[in-house]
Amino acid sequence: MNYMRLKLRYVLPLVQMTLAIALIWQSQVWFERARHKNHMPGIAPHFTLLVAINAPVTFPRALWYMHISYYWDMSILVAMIGLLWYWVALNVVAWRTRRAVQVFSWLPLRLGSDAILIVLGLFFGVVCVWDIVAPRIGLYGPYGLRSLDLDWWHPSLLVAVTVLLLGWCAGLTYFFGRDFVQCILRKKPTGRWSSP
Repeated sequence: MNYMRLKLRYVLPLVQMTLAIALIWQSQVWFERARHKNHMPGIAPHFTLLVAINAPVTFPRALWYMHISYYWDMSILVAMIGLLWYWVALNVVAWRTRRAVQVFSWLPLRLGSDAILIVLGLFFGVVCVWDIVAPRIGLYGPYGLRSLDLDWWHPSLLVAVTVLLLGWCAGLTYFFGRDFVQCILRKKPTGRWSSP
């Protein structure tokens, strides 16, 4: 069991970081090709998929991506993706062993982090609904998809982004909402931030 925990903790982040590098590289290739046809081709579908897979990282990235070079931005993004999926792996292990999420033990910090993650999950749900509704009424959704200019990859991309955002919405709101409610009812934290 310890081997499986160790494997999950380190393999999952490495796989996700490798996938992120591949999607970033592919989005650069797509952008270079698209720029020959259009001066402003928009967001590459590969980068859209990367953002949807790693949705919680998009908020911290908003703090730096306009202020640093592209290569620093992508390097920090890949590192943040590794940290995100390490945290996901810790939560998977914590859930399997003690049916709790990996959170802080100090009650105010625990409630605060739970609340932030619940709001983040609900936000992804709103973005998902907007991305489905906006193209139907002729507006651009948050990923620049519009029903009038769909290429061959747009329908599958829309489905993938929708499923991924709904997954983040359901996962964050359920697990951290459950922890928030249990913490309020018990008034005693059961989870710890230390590694299981």
